[in-house]
Amino acid sequence: MSVTESFPGASTFSPDSRAAFGVIVEPTAANGHASTNRPAATMLAEKLVAALDSVLLGVGQANHLVVAAVLARGHVLVEDRPGVGKTLLAKTLAAAIGGTSARIQGSVDVLPADITGGLVLRTIGPSTTTGTTTGTTTGTTTGPTPETTQLSATGSTNAQPNGQTNGQTNRATITNEDPFRFIPGPIFHNVVILDELNRISPRAQAALLEAMEERHVTVDGQPQALPDPFIVVATQNHTSSTGTYPLLQGQIDRFTVGITLGLPSAAAETALLLGTGGTNRLANLSTICSPSEVLSAQRATAAVHLAPQIASYIVAIAQVTRDRLGDGKGASPRASLMIAAIARALAVMAGRDYVAPDDVQAALFPVLGMRLHGDAPEADARLRITSYLSEVPVPRP
Repeated sequence: MSVTESFPGASTFSPDSRAAFGVIVEPTAANGHASTNRPAATMLAEKLVAALDSVLLGVGQANHLVVAAVLARGHVLVEDRPGVGKTLLAKTLAAAIGGTSARIQGSVDVLPADITGGLVLRTIGPSTTTGTTTGTTTGTTTGPTPETTQLSATGSTNAQPNGQTNGQTNRATITNEDPFRFIPGPIFHNVVILDELNRISPRAQAALLEAMEERHVTVDGQPQALPDPFIVVATQNHTSSTGTYPLLQGQIDRFTVGITLGLPSAAAETALLLGTGGTNRLANLSTICSPSEVLSAQRATAAVHLAPQIASYIVAIAQVTRDRLGDGKGASPRASLMIAAIARALAVMAGRDYVAPDDVQAALFPVLGMRLHGDAPEADARLRITSYLSEVPVPRP
């Protein structure tokens, strides 16, 4: 189902739609003139989609949703078989957005510190002492001097019968005031590509929870802010693949949308073989925008009007999933927020400054599919979500 395709019983836009669902938002200090930036956000989205389409051929729906997630300040989970372009999609987005990017290759031995970074001993520089130490030392040590502390490192010593030690010892000098410094990990980039996420152990997966939700990580009790914009594009193989770990439910819930690429058409695959798209095109792809332009587009998207009846529509759909699935397996409030965020982004991409029911319906499967029915075939998951939607009346203009 494309993002412009409606569910059965979906609404149809009419001249009255704006009167019912849209309002004129005056620029204020609170929204930072975001409403006046909506046309620029729409244009930026079109350029990003075009850049993705030029590299990944025949997967327009997935490219559209990835850009919607960027506008919504969200994260993307791409699940599919190996070799269909999951990593290429993430690398193309990173190249188009500009800013900084990093790639983390998932494997069983990845540790949390490999993702977040950690503390290392701060040294002024190596020093070498050579000579003879005679006798023994007794008494009470009161502590190091305020300026520096000498720590033994590597070297060789020769013991003497009278207690003397001849040889050379390498020493590192560190400051007492700040003996450790923080070395940022690859998570400290604007676009983080996490390849084969479900090959990482649950312990390492947990290192992403705080970063993706709160946009900072805590190391040794100190929060370390992540750059803005901050987007995680993770790929995972099917859970039936060898050497994979099921993603934590809390981890899945941190992603805004889940997408699949599928196999390209024969025409798209032929074009790929002839060098029209793929890595050949990525090598020559120009940066589309700056991080500051992405932030401006995200602010404009957040300012898109969500009418009370549209908000109630989202909540009613979420409540149906809770009633039908039971045992806490329905859509969470975070899922409702993400449906609203993606619906706002789709409205911006359609050139509107208000959310319509069609935007909500187009956002449902990308947001809810991986959360509620991630272990079911895609066709079955779509049928189930369509059945939830059929129980909720569509708001009419």
